Amino acid sequence: MVEYGLVIAVIAVVAMAAVSFLGSRTSASMSSAGAALDLSSLRAAPAAPLAATGAPAGPVDVTAPVTAPADVIPATVVDTGTAADAGAVGAEAVAAAMATEPRPPEPATSTEAAASAGAVDAAGTAENPADIAATSLLAGDWKQVAGAKGTATLSGTTIVTTPGSAAIVMNAAAWSGPDMTVSTTAQLVRPDPKTIDGGYALWVRATTNKYGQIESGYTFQVDPGLGSKFALRVWNNQKQSAPLALVSFPVGFNPEIAAVVSVSVIGDRLVATVNGSIIVTVDSLSAAVAKQPPLIINGTTYVTTWTPPVGTDYGLRTWGSTGISASSTTIR
Repeated sequence: MVEYGLVIAVIAVVAMAAVSFLGSRTSASMSSAGAALDLSSLRAAPAAPLAATGAPAGPVDVTAPVTAPADVIPATVVDTGTAADAGAVGAEAVAAAMATEPRPPEPATSTEAAASAGAVDAAGTAENPADIAATSLLAGDWKQVAGAKGTATLSGTTIVTTPGSAAIVMNAAAWSGPDMTVSTTAQLVRPDPKTIDGGYALWVRATTNKYGQIESGYTFQVDPGLGSKFALRVWNNQKQSAPLALVSFPVGFNPEIAAVVSVSVIGDRLVATVNGSIIVTVDSLSAAVAKQPPLIINGTTYVTTWTPPVGTDYGLRTWGSTGISASSTTIR
């Protein structure tokens, strides 16, 4: 019994030693395996910079200027620095055009395209000073010009001329002086969509005689019949000059859709805009007018030397096969 007891005790001691040895080896193996495992791969990778995907890496500057669309109306500054106008219209060409319609054909002009966003200074050259409120014009503020072929319907703030009537409406009372800014929301009325003639214009600095006829002034024309162009002309002795400036309609511009047309003439400077975009800037009207050649029709000289108008009248005119619907006309 004693011997059996000793054998059992020896077996127990050996078993305990074996268990202790195996436990140590297992713990060492697990620790080694844990050290070899890269747990960093289980963490979320840091986000790549936004610049790598095309977005700005830093804060977005919301004050940065927005790129203008491609069809923004270009500005044109009339070149008054040259002694002669390379696009002067000859007397014969003028006579041929005036024989049927008192509008010379489109000439080449010395106008220069210029993206002149800063052409209008803060002194009120393009617009009268801000403290002068615009006056809204009603039907009673207009009169129809004597001798015009067509008639206009005046109602409230709206002026509608009959297509093909070549109507002219002018202010019933003289403005306070030759400096003025006239604006209107107008659209061409075309009975036949196939026609491309006609157009409408704003008068500024005009003068009418005792018969109600317009002697002089400036017209800013929206003119499909002139090759889809905006045109600025001077008038003397009831006759108009070749364009002082020509600007093509921008892509997408449709004169049969209402547009806000504004002409401001302050001192010797004129600025015309359409829907808020500058179309024409003339820094020296006197120089631009002086460049116009004499107007001779069928051997008769109507204008020898063109004179800058200084009248106090303003208005609207149409010609060709088209009419006009204008509203919300103001002056200041």
